[in-house]
Amino acid sequence: MSDPALQARSGSNWIWTEWAATYGWDTDATLSSRLKVDLLRKYCSGGSQLCDVGCGNGLFMRVLAPSCTRITGVDLNAEMLVQARAMAARDGIDNAEFVQCGADALPFPEASFDLVYCFSTLSLIPDVDRALAHMVRVLRKEGHLILDVAGRNNLSSIYWWLWHRRRGHFGIHAFSHPAMQRKLAALGCRVVESHALGFCDQWKYVPGLHLMRRIDRVFHANAAHALNLDYRVSNLPGVFRFANRWYMVAQKA
Repeated sequence: MSDPALQARSGSNWIWTEWAATYGWDTDATLSSRLKVDLLRKYCSGGSQLCDVGCGNGLFMRVLAPSCTRITGVDLNAEMLVQARAMAARDGIDNAEFVQCGADALPFPEASFDLVYCFSTLSLIPDVDRALAHMVRVLRKEGHLILDVAGRNNLSSIYWWLWHRRRGHFGIHAFSHPAMQRKLAALGCRVVESHALGFCDQWKYVPGLHLMRRIDRVFHANAAHALNLDYRVSNLPGVFRFANRWYMVAQKA
């Protein structure tokens, strides 16, 4: 089901409509957001053309627009795109465009972008394989694809699967890291770096323990991801596979 009008009336798209006006703009608020921005800036250059798949209100586009030639935001939710367009007008961003469509039906020619990224979206797409194929199709040779991928061997995947099911969605897709590597390899992409987060945050999904907010200060006392305790533990050999999320960068051959 790739038609935006049909998708907008189904599943849990209404959740994002309700959140659109209050979604927020602070990409420095969490460790995961800061890591995403660091990776985007690493692989973005002044001459780059970017595609943000699942752009929401455009919070990451807002950060990247001054550093690239052109940036295109794609989202299924009309209200999120209203917020994104308003942001671009308010901030004087004139190199951005916005398209309402599903990630599994990107309406762009092959090899249109140097960098494609997809955050907080991949796990919610019904047909992940089709969406990944579209993202790789519109990516230029030697271009980069940056994804955040939900890990299946973590308590968070159970919690969020149930959370979305109760709100009319199918749940979420969660993966093992090797499984996602295989999917990308089958599409002609090589994973060049991966970062894990969230192994130490599993207490948040245990009834009772989730009330003990002081635990969070222990694992996230340092804002720099390289020094953050959760980041360091989550990336240890033997622990890596149990991460909540992986932030993966793949390069198209």
